[in-house]
Amino acid sequence: MIAEQFSLFDTPEVEMPEWQRRLTQFKKQPAPAPAPALNRGPKGLLRIGATAKKLDTLADKMQAAIDACFADRQTNTPKRLGQAMSKRAEGERLKRTQSAMRALAALHRGDGCPASLAGLTSKKAIHDLMAAKMEQVPNGYHSYYVDSGKPRDEASPEALQLWALLSEKSEEEQRADELRQAIEGLQFSKIPGYFPTPPAVVDLMLDYAQIELTHKVLEPSAGHGAIVDKIPECAAVVVCEVNHTLCDILRMKGFDARPTDFFEMYELAKFDRILMNPPFEKQADIAHVFHAFDHLKPGGRLVSVMSASPFFRTDKRSTEFQRFIEERGGEVVDLPEGAFKESGTGVNTKLVIIDKE
Repeated sequence: MIAEQFSLFDTPEVEMPEWQRRLTQFKKQPAPAPAPALNRGPKGLLRIGATAKKLDTLADKMQAAIDACFADRQTNTPKRLGQAMSKRAEGERLKRTQSAMRALAALHRGDGCPASLAGLTSKKAIHDLMAAKMEQVPNGYHSYYVDSGKPRDEASPEALQLWALLSEKSEEEQRADELRQAIEGLQFSKIPGYFPTPPAVVDLMLDYAQIELTHKVLEPSAGHGAIVDKIPECAAVVVCEVNHTLCDILRMKGFDARPTDFFEMYELAKFDRILMNPPFEKQADIAHVFHAFDHLKPGGRLVSVMSASPFFRTDKRSTEFQRFIEERGGEVVDLPEGAFKESGTGVNTKLVIIDKE
């Protein structure tokens, strides 16, 4: 299903680069002949066993460094994002080095390690050969590099033979990498009105929403999915997102996202629950809440993030909205100051909960 949805991401068929052709050949080759010097007599067997044990031990000791590279890091500034991506790239190379060590150890224990790789017994030697080409991602002054997953030394038979020992990523892992890179690419992209809902705010929204298994739920301005990702299992979830980049990410996650403006959606009185974090500019949040309320079934509930301004301003639109909330017994909850700081804005926000009779 996902492959069909995302044919727009397919790239035209191109001639395979020479290094990639050679790497493919290495992978298709039968088990290589072992290095004869290492398989000669009991002493040779002991030496082989010691080498395999050493490689496994080195690989085990790398795990703490790998985990540290992939640990969660703040990415709320261009500098922090660059630092986090640098660590991730370092982690990718260490992880490859670890996998190569384990593969070499298995060869030494099994049919034998090929002579061309038999001398690789140190972390540094293997780590050097596991270097990948790096791809630059523009990020202002703090541009960063990501691991391409392609060998840097394309001319080295030794490097290509070692890379050929690595297990290829599954389709699921590849999709997860693509999704992660797409989301990371949103950082500081300056999409109008796009300020992802922080996890703590989403959890509070879900507490108020009280979604049940039979409910049909709408998320009308879904962004990259911060809210909809955490919606519990229910009868149906409808997702709208007018920005095509964000809509593509929602589809990569498996949502049947509609690339449409919420105000062009006319499925009135269809939803049991509506959860939303609409744009705030020019009182757009008021307009979104009014329109969303029309989409609720009788007995339905709307939970929306809003800016604080509609609740203290005295202009006609704000006072009309205040009266609307009061007449329907709506609840207004103050969110903590700086609740959206990690999303890039210091605007004071509230949570509005409205039930439809």
